Amino acid sequence: MRVTEAQRQLGETMKTLTCLIVVLGVASMTPASVATETAGIGAAIASQEDGLVVFKILPDSPAAGNKAIHVGDRILAVAQADGTAVDVKHASIEKAVSLIRGPAGTEVRLTLLRPGKDPSEAYAVSLTRGELPELARWGDGVLLPTGTQAPDIELQQLSDGSTAFLADYRGKVVVLEFWATWCGPCLQRLQEFQSLIQGHPDWQGQVVFVAASADDDVETAAKHVKSAKWTQINNVWVADDALKAYHVDRLPTTYILDRRGRVAAAEPDEEIPAIVERLLNQQ
Repeated sequence: MRVTEAQRQLGETMKTLTCLIVVLGVASMTPASVATETAGIGAAIASQEDGLVVFKILPDSPAAGNKAIHVGDRILAVAQADGTAVDVKHASIEKAVSLIRGPAGTEVRLTLLRPGKDPSEAYAVSLTRGELPELARWGDGVLLPTGTQAPDIELQQLSDGSTAFLADYRGKVVVLEFWATWCGPCLQRLQEFQSLIQGHPDWQGQVVFVAASADDDVETAAKHVKSAKWTQINNVWVADDALKAYHVDRLPTTYILDRRGRVAAAEPDEEIPAIVERLLNQQ
């Protein structure tokens, strides 16, 4: 199969963009560990070329109450109370999150660096972990394995507010993308999807891309989609039960479903066009 420029660019995007973790912080953890560590600081972090950065701060959270932590700050190290700081400048996002999360009422210290500042200007911020209602929205990060029958979920169409269900697309290959307007990597990936679909007119009627917004409200997602003009994508909004059903704890999260509605891939390493073509060629 000839790899088009759009396919190549999408493949590079999938490889280089590390998923945004809803780090209040939540990482890929088992349900048992989620139950014992239900508190965080209320900041979302993302991985960029120069390391881990604060991507979003939730209102009414420990991070929001501390004026020394800002969106865009780099996270250099994490320490527990008066413990030794662990260098996370080049750590995985999962490792950083595992250090930031912990029991409610306990202390965590972050060593931060403002954008554009010299490393000598780094500073430490102490935060007390708190219970975060936002955590209840999300899954445990243990994504559905290949071959699993995909749960049916309700989809609210952003174009007109009508209701559909994922099972309505049975018989087609489905690329299901969970995203939000505040997730930078999500927006780039969906723009790549728009170009990819335009480059594959042969997929018409056989493949559907479903962009499932996890924004707090429908209006925010609908406004962004209208502005972005993602006309080739089926843009919908989903409630919290959909995030739990698909174990989504980070954005973006991608599932690919076969014609029978089974999970063919979850957060695939292989390029999406190659997976789609293989599924289309299956009898």
